[in-house]
Amino acid sequence: MKKFIQFILLLMISILSLFTNYSYAQNWQLVWQDDFNTISNDWTFETGGTGWGNNELQYYRQENASIVNGNLVITAKKEDFGGKNYTSARMKTQGKKFWKYGKIEIRAATPAVQGIWPAFWLLGENITNTSWPACGEIDILEHINTDSKNYGTMHWANAEGNYVSYGGNIDVAGLTNFHTFSVEWTSTAIKWFIDGVKYHEASIANNINSTDEFHENFFLILNVAVGGNWPGNNIDNNSLPSTLVVDYIKVYQDLPIQTQSPYGGTAATIPGKIEAENYDNGGEGIAYHDKDEINNGLVYRTTESVDVQPCTDAGNGYNVGWAVASEWLEYTINVTTSASYILEARVATESAGKTFHLELDSTNISGTITVPNTGGWQSWQTVSVITPTLTAGQKILKIIFDSNDFNLNYLNFNLNTCSDGTYTWTGAVSTAWETAGNWSCGIVPDSTTNVIVNSGAIIINSNVSIKSLRLNPAAQLKVNPGNKLTILH
Repeated sequence: MKKFIQFILLLMISILSLFTNYSYAQNWQLVWQDDFNTISNDWTFETGGTGWGNNELQYYRQENASIVNGNLVITAKKEDFGGKNYTSARMKTQGKKFWKYGKIEIRAATPAVQGIWPAFWLLGENITNTSWPACGEIDILEHINTDSKNYGTMHWANAEGNYVSYGGNIDVAGLTNFHTFSVEWTSTAIKWFIDGVKYHEASIANNINSTDEFHENFFLILNVAVGGNWPGNNIDNNSLPSTLVVDYIKVYQDLPIQTQSPYGGTAATIPGKIEAENYDNGGEGIAYHDKDEINNGLVYRTTESVDVQPCTDAGNGYNVGWAVASEWLEYTINVTTSASYILEARVATESAGKTFHLELDSTNISGTITVPNTGGWQSWQTVSVITPTLTAGQKILKIIFDSNDFNLNYLNFNLNTCSDGTYTWTGAVSTAWETAGNWSCGIVPDSTTNVIVNSGAIIINSNVSIKSLRLNPAAQLKVNPGNKLTILH
């Protein structure tokens, strides 16, 4: 946001003379975003009516910022408060979120009202140790009054400590509609864009023209001023309240291209157990997709976005939680034996009907797996399916969450010793037919299954259909009233 404190020097920089003759493609990776479903703790509100270095007329209040339909709305009002005749809001990420270099983007719909001055800008994090403009400033979204121009400007102090600014502007058709305003800020240059079209550029290579301020951390500021040195004090009160509406803000950084690799360095072996929290290295969009960049658990792999929490299941450890539909995790695995497998998934949830599925090298190997209501987020049950034949070799296993709100502890792959379609009763867990752990294959029989019961007592508490039954004399089978057993052959 422009601050007309000093006009000692205005340095006009020729891009042709300053911009370097080489470039490379940035690998912009999203590192922070705010979609404004709420006003997060990353923001601090600045309040008061001090004029803010520009003779502004408003009193800044937190109450003038709100969330409406998933957007941040900053409202400038004609009202008396704190000795001022207008109110608005100003918010910043100072001390909480700040970056050195990056692509910073806002999608917003701006007001175009006489006397109103909306802005989205960056300010040097070291302003607490030095004064403005020595801390540096980068304006991304800024316009005044009913003007259709957006201004992109940098402010700093030269070697003599004098104020310097260099900026560009562009006419924006339909400025009050939503547009994306962004800068790409690297160690050599700052470039300004509207809707992806570059309209201004400045070199900061090798601290040229005393631009060393722009090689430090900067934080974000959003505000809507009323009046001031630049727009003047002729306010169109009939057009108030006036709003700046923000859809999102995103920050990207130029990060090394990541490659996918097994967590811990070694592919998980199948048959065997895969802990859900040990997804591959590689990061967002490569080894996993998580819709929320916040790690809600903050107990394991805390630099990643996948939500992991302590687990109270047998063996303790960790589980993946806070599942959201369309999120996914990938694992590098080594299938040692070409065979069909019994896949057991350890799950927990407070509600029924949750689903997920597994893919192996992009082929669905599980069908839809339904998670029952287990009775709580840490009340664990096992759900089982039989896979088709998995060929031996190193592969990528992908877990895809098709529903929200369930937890996953681990996957266990055992060789399917019942590939001939015959299940034998073991009674290892209880007398209930419907319990998977009571069957040799770890799967409850269905209409495609031949059943052998050599001994023990079985109680059926549901309607059951099976292909065939061999019941030895030493065994007992009871069907409770209201249920039935159908033998197809």
